[in-house]
Amino acid sequence: MNPSPPSPQATALRWTVCPRSQLNSSAWLSQAQAGRFQVILTHWRDWRSDPRPLGEWASRVRQHRLVAGILIPFSTIAVLPLTELDAIGPLLLVLAPESPEDPEHWHDFLATLARTRLAKLRWSMLGVPVCHLASWLPDVVLAQPPARPHAPACATCGARMQCAGPLAAQPVMPLPEPISNQFDLLDGPQATALLCLDGPSPRFFVSEQPPSATIVEALARGQVYLDRSEKPRLDDFAADLTLLEQVDGRVWRVADQQPFAAEEALLLAQLRELSGVVVDIGAGPIRYVQELARAQASNVLRYVAVEPDLSALERAAAALPEALCLQGTGEHLPLRDGCADAVMMLRSFNHLRDVPQALREVARVLKPGGVFLACDNVAFGLCRTPEQLARAHAIPVSETPFEHYRNADAPDAARALCAAVPDGFHVDTVQAVGPGTSNQWFLRATRR
Repeated sequence: MNPSPPSPQATALRWTVCPRSQLNSSAWLSQAQAGRFQVILTHWRDWRSDPRPLGEWASRVRQHRLVAGILIPFSTIAVLPLTELDAIGPLLLVLAPESPEDPEHWHDFLATLARTRLAKLRWSMLGVPVCHLASWLPDVVLAQPPARPHAPACATCGARMQCAGPLAAQPVMPLPEPISNQFDLLDGPQATALLCLDGPSPRFFVSEQPPSATIVEALARGQVYLDRSEKPRLDDFAADLTLLEQVDGRVWRVADQQPFAAEEALLLAQLRELSGVVVDIGAGPIRYVQELARAQASNVLRYVAVEPDLSALERAAAALPEALCLQGTGEHLPLRDGCADAVMMLRSFNHLRDVPQALREVARVLKPGGVFLACDNVAFGLCRTPEQLARAHAIPVSETPFEHYRNADAPDAARALCAAVPDGFHVDTVQAVGPGTSNQWFLRATRR
């Protein structure tokens, strides 16, 4: 799919390079800020011997409300410590092409990009010829890239007089900040309790953090659970959690229902109606393996898993050997136009970095009359004992990163779909989260 032509009215971020002599200077950053630069680039050569101090520099840049970026040559991309840089992030990696006239450089980069869509790293380039731009849109576009002459190979191109040469301005996508969709409530004094769990021996719970808008909204939705497991990491919410319900004011009690049962039943019913080519965006650890395997064995559907994480993709292929497993992101599906009878985002909507782009991709690959199914989770509170919390905190942060970029509910997803593809879908079902439901929402829409 080729992107739309660059819009001359689109804005882009102004940038400058931080001299090596000024890497530790807050005064220089203040001057750059006053000069209305938004992105501060540093050369990778200044950090490649020891990238650890880069985190301190990037933090100072962000404190000045500027974007920290690293200028790196193409030849360096294969040896960059991407996981370490992701831990430092958010960071903008800016590719400085060494041979812009050679398409193979761009193809190699695209392959690398598909394998390394890490949470806090964003990408941009300097001096991208328009003929190469068609296959890739950057995360962030920098204004006024260095002027480059047309390559010798352009001499015989019929579009040479219309080609702007280097990359024109595109809309700027802000750097995302991963967030948590869960907060903990601990046993505490009655005077400061956020809620009281009613029973023969009432328990009072306080928040680990000041009551934020997220916590207030979760309480209003009735999304508070009691952790009844002894696991460090919760991997089966239906079995590990007990739903609480609000009685009056701060008083809550154990709800007389199985959490997630109704929501899962609705989702399974929808899955069993699917047929044809079914694309699962963000397949991750595939759930509903038995249902999908049965449908594939009966030739009811052809399952296509799209997942950026290679290890998760390998597990998906092992779980469903007959499936077609493709590495890719929801924002850039490796699929042709109109190839799918159904597209699913099962607990991946809130993991998308660019929701409008991903929804446009859904519309692109769906046939008219095709079905779009989405479900995900909103923020919720978890009542725990200090021992349970200690077990959870013992897990390294690197193994439990925040994965959500938002905590959208079904109505938010429906509005985003209608805005991204006006008149492109008929919204059939919007099941929002509220008191008496689990924190899992559901959306179904049909491609017009």
